[in-house]
Amino acid sequence: MKYAPLIELHLRHSHSSDGRCRDFAITPTASTVQQVQNHRCLLRIETDSVRVLVPITESGGALIPTTQPLALRFELTLQNSDFLDYTDFSFMPAHRAPWFTPSSDGTGEAGSLSVAAMADPTHTAARFAAIELPCLIPAAAPAPSLASYFLQFHAKRVRWAYYCLTHASTDVSVLHIVDASPSGTVDVLTFSDSNRRLLSDDPDPSDEMGMTLLSQYPGLLCVRFVSDALVACQQQPRKYLELRLGDERVVSPLPNPSPRSAVGGSLLFRVIKYRTQPLSTQ
Repeated sequence: MKYAPLIELHLRHSHSSDGRCRDFAITPTASTVQQVQNHRCLLRIETDSVRVLVPITESGGALIPTTQPLALRFELTLQNSDFLDYTDFSFMPAHRAPWFTPSSDGTGEAGSLSVAAMADPTHTAARFAAIELPCLIPAAAPAPSLASYFLQFHAKRVRWAYYCLTHASTDVSVLHIVDASPSGTVDVLTFSDSNRRLLSDDPDPSDEMGMTLLSQYPGLLCVRFVSDALVACQQQPRKYLELRLGDERVVSPLPNPSPRSAVGGSLLFRVIKYRTQPLSTQ
């Protein structure tokens, strides 16, 4: 039996290095499985994609065409709880399980999916969403054309903060964070002096992490650096983000703050220990 691809679905996320979203288990509903079997189609499901293959005749037409469009429904079950930390949910009111369908208003990219309705008001973190795709299997040759769909998730944008713990003898006035990306790089981070604060001399009572570090390391200076702009969470490390003491590079590259380190929902942080020898991050 010969088969031709009929539908493909891909999950994407701007957080991941390759753009793929592998945070879910994709499960067809019982009705979808039955519809696929009734038309002798093959269903191929991977961690971030779905493919439906339709059997075709020698002339190239579908073996069992549809008389009415089918509705293929897939449920997304969350497998990676970190997804909730680095994903922008502004398009999903109250984080309730959305029902995604192909965009119909003409404003989205071809094949993109958008929220059609809130599918489940009793949504749990695990049962995340549902996707419904229209499916029409024409009878006439040639083989049915491939319909490609994608569901795009976007990374949360927050400010990044670095807390640097260093010896009291360190001249913190020349301690800076610099993005030394090559000329022409678009997404360059800036940590201005106006957003640098020596917490050891000027504590910030509203900064719980800063106050905790001051308590834990009373013999060290604590300097807080905050990015000027919001930064998209990303899996890929930033290769050129450096801690410098004057013109000397002392930590490079700086690790990305963990999405789990959110402070007040608007700040991600990383702690840097600079002691000349050795130095470390945590």
